[in-house]
Amino acid sequence: PHPFPLPLPFPHPFPLPFPHPFPLPFPLPFPHPFPLPFPFPFPLIPTPKPIPIPTPFPTPTPIPTPFPTPIPTPFPTPKPIPTPTPKPTPISIPTPTPISIPTPTPKPTLTPTESDTMFSERMHPSPAEAHTPLLRRAVKQPAVFQRPDIQPPPVAWKKVQLPNNPKQALAESFALISSDDWEKTITGLNIIDSLVQNYPAFVVTRLHDICLVLIQEVLNLRSSVSRVAVATVGAMFSHLQKNMDPELEVMTTALLQKVGVTNEFTRQDVDSALDRMVQNCTPIHVAKALLSGGLRHVNGAVRKCAAQHLANLAERVGAAWLLSDTRDITETILPAIARLAQDPSQEARHFGRHMVIFLASHPDFSKMAKKYLSEKEIAELRRITQKAQQEVAKPQISCRTSKSQTTLPSCGVSQVHAKVKPTPTPAVTDSMSHERISPSCSTQKSQVHAKVKIYRMAEREDYIENMKAQMGSKDFHQRMEAINNIVADCVLRPDLVVACKFVVFDCIVERLQESNHKVNQHVLEALEKIIPQLKDNLAQVINILVPAIVDNHLNCKIHAIHNAADRVLNSLIHHLDNTLLLDVLLTKAQLVNGKAKGHLIFKLADIVTGLYMRKPQMVEQKVVPFLWKMLVSSNNRAPPPPCATLSTPRWASV
Repeated sequence: PHPFPLPLPFPHPFPLPFPHPFPLPFPLPFPHPFPLPFPFPFPLIPTPKPIPIPTPFPTPTPIPTPFPTPIPTPFPTPKPIPTPTPKPTPISIPTPTPISIPTPTPKPTLTPTESDTMFSERMHPSPAEAHTPLLRRAVKQPAVFQRPDIQPPPVAWKKVQLPNNPKQALAESFALISSDDWEKTITGLNIIDSLVQNYPAFVVTRLHDICLVLIQEVLNLRSSVSRVAVATVGAMFSHLQKNMDPELEVMTTALLQKVGVTNEFTRQDVDSALDRMVQNCTPIHVAKALLSGGLRHVNGAVRKCAAQHLANLAERVGAAWLLSDTRDITETILPAIARLAQDPSQEARHFGRHMVIFLASHPDFSKMAKKYLSEKEIAELRRITQKAQQEVAKPQISCRTSKSQTTLPSCGVSQVHAKVKPTPTPAVTDSMSHERISPSCSTQKSQVHAKVKIYRMAEREDYIENMKAQMGSKDFHQRMEAINNIVADCVLRPDLVVACKFVVFDCIVERLQESNHKVNQHVLEALEKIIPQLKDNLAQVINILVPAIVDNHLNCKIHAIHNAADRVLNSLIHHLDNTLLLDVLLTKAQLVNGKAKGHLIFKLADIVTGLYMRKPQMVEQKVVPFLWKMLVSSNNRAPPPPCATLSTPRWASV
């Protein structure tokens, strides 16, 4: 048989007019039916046509014989008499007794998935397809390799039915997770999630085995599998609560390790899972797990995540419990807070100092600090608290009127009017600095604390859900109202907007790209108010914000929209570090056409003027080659029309 499938059988053998170019283990009795992808080095010999052989004697033509004419009879032919046909007598055949064959007990098998069915159909075709050529069968089969943009929705979104037998369902989930197919792995994780929600008592009996499996999938390199595993771990924290205490340390270490190596979406999932752990598990075990997994990690993002959730835990349990000196909690957490307050990472240091200021208001803080901290650490914490008091005192010092007769050396001295005697008011004593703080200072201190408020994951999720619902409304008035709400939040709650900045600016970019010009102009005018409030916190979203402004509105023929887009770019240059804007403006200046190119080259010229003094090497490596390229292209081109003004900004930039 031929090693390749043939579309139809050949009824007669044909001579092969040339040797086949591929080595075959046996000669072919017929020519190859497919065209060859390259020419042959020797000429093809056409197949000779068969030559007819003449016969020696011609075949005689048969002579037709005449038939005799029938003679009519004088009498009519009688009609035949029908004879009744006897019915056959049925013969009774005895039915043989069936022989009972014992049916073997079938083994419990897993429910085949869609991918298993497709695989079995490919490996074991039906009898009708068994004799069909492979080329024809390939057309009938579903496509195995598909484009990434036409893939079906992830299996993680499919609902898993409630298992009746949890023990069998757990064994099935372990078998699916151990498979090499990532879709089967996600299905197995969904089964575990269903067991956690519906059979928590059974899951506790196999908790260690389940946690070991989940840790491996949390560290999976495929992000879709890893995110489903992280969500399953979060569900375990919510439903099992204190039963998860023995496994907190290993689970938290795996989650924190995922923070330092993955994208922003997986980090948000990890934050959600850790927030559930802080809210539902035992505080002492949560604190030890966060400190063991993230306190001494080499990655700053991991230390920041651990410090953030440790600050959430401190707000949940209160300063009195942390300084109670019971169950070694104070001995464990106080040196860790002092270390985080001096962390090299700015974000981790922010949360550490926030916890120091939070604990410094308790009267036992000084005593516990002397008991568990060194003199060097105590001096650093005292410096942090004094700096916080000075920041509180600055607004009060600046608000003094000219009628004041005395100076205000510190925040603890009350302001005395020349003729008015102050009424006695209770004062608050700071345990670290031992200075008296007036009620006005305590009010301002609470306002400073409100500015650095840490928003929990539940609050962020509610804010994002409400904002998305309003920004996606069909009424453009509702969308414009949502933009106004974001501007108000940037003024009143900037920390919340910064915590949700990726989702917020994704929605803003969608509104910049829609076809309603009123909404476009309103968003651009709102960005002029948002940028001064957030400033350098926009560093991670300018790569999506600047292209949306330049591509959609800098070339707009409506002067109001064009001018608003130009003002937004000027605001970005004024309030952000120009080193962050240099790359994105260079990229867009090379790709954009029309009058927007001239505007961007003018912006680059403004940036280079101040940036070259700080970063001369960056300017020489990136900006100068681009400007020379623009200058050479303008000189080698045909004379531009009178309305073209691109050469002017090029020369001005150089």
